[in-house]
Formats: sequence, structure tokens, C-alpha cells
Amino acid sequence: MVHILLFLIMQKADILNAIKTLSVGKRKYEEIKSKKLGYSSLYDYFSNKLRDQRSYSFNKYQLANNKSLNTFQPKTVSAQEYCRMGIEMQMGGKLKEAERFYWQAIALKPDYAQVFNNLGVIMQKSHKFQEARKIYTHAIVLKPDYAIAYCNLGITLQKLGLLKEAETSYRQAILLKSDYAEAMLKLAIVLYYMNDLNEVIDILQNILLIDSDNFGLKAGVLLAIFSFLDDNIKMSKKYLIKTTHIWEKTSVEFKNEKNYHTYLIKIIQSRKDKIYYRYNQKKDKILYVIGESHSLNSHQLHIQYSGIKFFCKSMLIVGCMQWHLGNPTRNQYKNKFEKFFSIVPKSSKILLTIGEIDCRLDSGIIKHNNSYENNLNLTIENTIENYLKYILKINSVYNHDIIIQGVPCPNINVENYSKNELTKLIEVIKKFNSILKNKTKEKGLNFLDVYTLTNRGDGFSNAKWHLDSYHLSPDGMLEAWSKYVKKNNFEKNL
Repeated sequence: MVHILLFLIMQKADILNAIKTLSVGKRKYEEIKSKKLGYSSLYDYFSNKLRDQRSYSFNKYQLANNKSLNTFQPKTVSAQEYCRMGIEMQMGGKLKEAERFYWQAIALKPDYAQVFNNLGVIMQKSHKFQEARKIYTHAIVLKPDYAIAYCNLGITLQKLGLLKEAETSYRQAILLKSDYAEAMLKLAIVLYYMNDLNEVIDILQNILLIDSDNFGLKAGVLLAIFSFLDDNIKMSKKYLIKTTHIWEKTSVEFKNEKNYHTYLIKIIQSRKDKIYYRYNQKKDKILYVIGESHSLNSHQLHIQYSGIKFFCKSMLIVGCMQWHLGNPTRNQYKNKFEKFFSIVPKSSKILLTIGEIDCRLDSGIIKHNNSYENNLNLTIENTIENYLKYILKINSVYNHDIIIQGVPCPNINVENYSKNELTKLIEVIKKFNSILKNKTKEKGLNFLDVYTLTNRGDGFSNAKWHLDSYHLSPDGMLEAWSKYVKKNNFEKNL
């Protein structure tokens, strides 16, 4: 990229000089506040980070002579005006044009912290997380009390799998702006993946109080989920009712929370005329159901397997894909998964419900294949192979008895998609289940087939066992287990 040529590596002395310009009073204030959060000094934390990283200084002459910036507007156009035009382009989704305007603003005003923050957002949206990290850091050097930049830096650090560093950045944003609901929500989420659920609940409840019509709606849905998993159905219903007006929100930012809101209501309603018993320590063994949203419909179910009564306990990893666990980089999903594997007793029976998100039209394998035009079969095989290798490696320490759940047929409204999209979706889900089943058995694991159960014959759902477009009902899960047990018994008698 041309703009990378614009960056010069700031020498260590330059960084130290920038840090020294902070007032003593400001530093003492941050240290006092940070100690309340359990840190010796947030100032020292970020100072050390700056010493360890490459930062940026910008030279007006070099900017002006760069070919990509030779079309400067007349000198009467101010840096603020370039920034405004950049924001307009960015809001319209024209990121390259926005980036160009921001560089023009920086050429006129090299210490323009807001512009650096906006550039960081563009890098982040372009999945250039290391560049975004450096740019946000530079914005903070220019403006040490920049709460928004700290929050954005936290988002980038979280994407890079640096959860503790992300937590620190979010906390600093809140320290600078005590009612910063977005940073609070981001902090709650990163703590969730770090398995600090007690503080997560406290933060979410606080967000619901201070920002009930925006980020509080997201917080409320999460509280409904956590209450459900804690077997407090009454409290879960309370939070679902409290967040009903989330459906008035038209922004795509609320899409996931809306989906969870509807899904959880349907799970609870499906139990209306049925009795769901709590775990009986004397009579029941636990089947731990670990996975993304497909784990929720098994929670509190009782199943019979090998003459033993199992109580299903769901352990949710929001948004987890097989790709997240199979790729070599550290991330929040691995952190959560490995924690779950470590806290359940060794040699436990575990059902893994991960893989459906990998097969959706707007994510995972299909999105990757559309972008890079790779061999579809190879992409599916690599995704599954890397996932199962990761599972076996982690499980070598714990010796859990693992069952891999397949992916159900889609129950979507076909009128909302093109013929090509539907053809590819059906193809991917069929191949994914076939390869996953074969590889699972090759590696000595068991397989729970929900594809055959839901298939009407052409790869689409038969509409018997779905709650919504993607998830099975609790009755559907019981039916899948019934067929699983019968099949295993039949094979044993052969």
C-alpha cells in the first residue's frame, strides 16, 4: 500500500520525549485512579507499550510529495474540512476516499488526534489490525485523555487475541469517561471470554441502568442468556421483556442480539407445557454441551445413553466457529474453549456444537470462497481437519469422551436469496456434514447426526425440528439423541 510509505519509524528518544510532555498532575491523577482498578499505573503500562512498539511521525514535505496526495485541494481548505469530508466518505462506506482525505488533513495538521483515530477505524474495518493498533497508539500519544481511542485500541487488541491488554485499554477508556457505555460493554465481553463472569454481570447490569435504550439493550440480552444458563428462567424472562424494544432498532449493530432474543424466547416457550428438572447429583451424570448458540437448545434436557441418565449443561462460546479453533493464532474463542475443557471433571462426556456458523452464507467457508475463489472442498476439509486436530490436542490432557454434532439443514426463506446462493449453501452444508462425520469417526470420536434428521430430501429443512432458520428445538435435540442411541445399539448388536 502506498500510504505505508508515509510512515517513518519514530526513534526511541522521540517516544520518550512525547511521553515527557504529559503533565505531572495528569500522570498522578491516572495513577491514583488506576490503582483502584488493581493496576500499579496505567500510565506506565501504556508508556512501556509505546517503547516496545514502532510508532509514527509524519513529515509534511514527504506527505506533499507522495504521488497519492498530489491532488491536494487549494490551501484555503483546512485540516478540519478535510477531516469532515473524510468522515462523510467513511460514513458512506467509501473507505479509500476517506483515508485519502484523512492523510490530507494530517499533512496540514500532523498532531490531529481525531484523524488518526478515524484512520485506525478504517484499518480495523479492513482487518489490518496491527496497523490499526499502531495508529490508535499514536492518537493516544497525541491526546493522552482520548477515551474513544483507548476503546478502539481495546477492540483491535481483542481482535489480535491480546485479551488482557484489551481489558486494560477498555478500563482506561472508562477511567477517562465514567459513563462510557460502549467501552463498558466491550469490557464485559472481553471479561466474558476471559471467564470472569461475576464482574461481567455487574458491568452489564450497570449498562442497563445508565443506557437502557442503546447499549443497555445489548447488555440486557446477554443478561437474559446468562440467567438462562444459570437455570434462572424467571430472571431470563424478565430481561427479555425489559429488552423487547430492541426490535425498534434498525441498525445492523443489533442483529446478533435480536437473533438471540428471539431464539431464547422460543426455547423458553417450547418448554411451556413441559417439566424440566434441575440437576440431581445423586441420580444424574452431566453431559456438557460446549459450543455457540446451538448449545443453548440442549440446556437442562435429560437424555438416556448407554443405560445412564444424563443432564445436559450448556456452556456457551458466543460466535465460535471451527475456523476460530483450528487456525494457528491465539484468540478469545480458544481462550474460552480451553477454560471450559479445564474446569469440567476429567473424562467427562462432552457434546461439541460448533460448525453451523462456518456454513452460513454471510460468514465462514462461503464468504471466504467468494472472496478468494479457493477450492471449496479443500477449504471445507482444511477447516474440519484443523478443528479436529485442535480438539484432540487439547483433549489429550483431559481425556474427555467427545461427541461432535453435525450441522442441520437450513430452514431459511428461499425467497430472500438467489438461486446461486441457495445452491452453494446446500452444497456446503451437505459436504461439510459428510466430511465432518467421516473425519470424526477416523479420529475415534462419536458423531451426532442432525443433518439426516432435518433433511426433507433436497438439503433443505423438513421444518419438523427447527425453532428458527438455523437452530433445532429442544424436542429436535431429544429426537436426534433418540436416533443416535438406537443407531449405536444396532451397531453393537451386529
